[in-house]
Amino acid sequence: MKSIFLENNINSEILFTQNLSSQNGNDCEVISAANLVQAFSGEVRWGSRNEDNSKIDLLLSFDHPWNSGQRTFLLTQVKSGKSYGKANTKFIKIYKRGIREVKESLNNICLIWYDHVTKENYWAYIHYNTISKKAELGKNHILTPATKFEIARCINKNIAFNKFNSRGLILNFKNNLLNNISEYRKYTKQLYRKNKKVLNPLFGNIEFTNYGWKHMFRKSRLKNYKKDSLTIIPYLKQLLLLQPDRHWIISFKKHKHKENFIHFYEHILRYENIKNNLNDDKYEIVIKLIEEIAYPIEWKKENVLSQKISRKVVFKSCSLKKA
Repeated sequence: MKSIFLENNINSEILFTQNLSSQNGNDCEVISAANLVQAFSGEVRWGSRNEDNSKIDLLLSFDHPWNSGQRTFLLTQVKSGKSYGKANTKFIKIYKRGIREVKESLNNICLIWYDHVTKENYWAYIHYNTISKKAELGKNHILTPATKFEIARCINKNIAFNKFNSRGLILNFKNNLLNNISEYRKYTKQLYRKNKKVLNPLFGNIEFTNYGWKHMFRKSRLKNYKKDSLTIIPYLKQLLLLQPDRHWIISFKKHKHKENFIHFYEHILRYENIKNNLNDDKYEIVIKLIEEIAYPIEWKKENVLSQKISRKVVFKSCSLKKA
């Protein structure tokens, strides 16, 4: 059967004229909400922006990925169109305008930008004191199921609980066993193996495996660096139970494996102003972690997505740096 009226009148051209900006914006909010719900296995409530100018488009709630039983809330503002950003295979840019408008809410808020060209959502977590300027983001800022873990980390950073703040940790530089590296290494390896895993506020469970031990004590690593690692290992669990003073991502890669994408992150955690029992010098302990997250390539079409997301965080190394 043929159409009687619409066969030659189906709209195929997409217009971005001023008179359609509200309609296009609403469409982008709908698809962004759907993508957020799917990526986070969460729920959304629509904000009352049109009525009271609250500047909150969506309130997303989801189960915290490592704080068992905790429901987490994310304030979200959705932007769309080329006036708010630009994305291609090489970079993602969020323009100053979007960040400035989001900051008007005076909250820590997630900016979700929808690009009509790539048909992807991009995210940036904006703090109330973030400087209003153009931001160039990494490829990990494309909205995917892996974003849930990054957002949970951003939210937890704002909580004062379990922050390190040089909590009475004093490194034992007078340990005579350090003069005999081979003996102390045997003793320290037993401590390392006993750790197995630790629950960190920003990462959830961090596992201690042979990967980290082999990396720290490989033949090519300098003896002084090995000695520093041996000094730190007895304090690792105590440190990783707490938030670091600083955290950043130094490497991100994404690759395909069968029907999945795998995200590879290398993280730096820095614990500062640490004393020792030999002199008045202060040190920083630098810890490296590897995080991997896998999810289906066609994640937007999955009806049991939460069962198909895998994640692992593994300790890589530790080192000392004089403050």
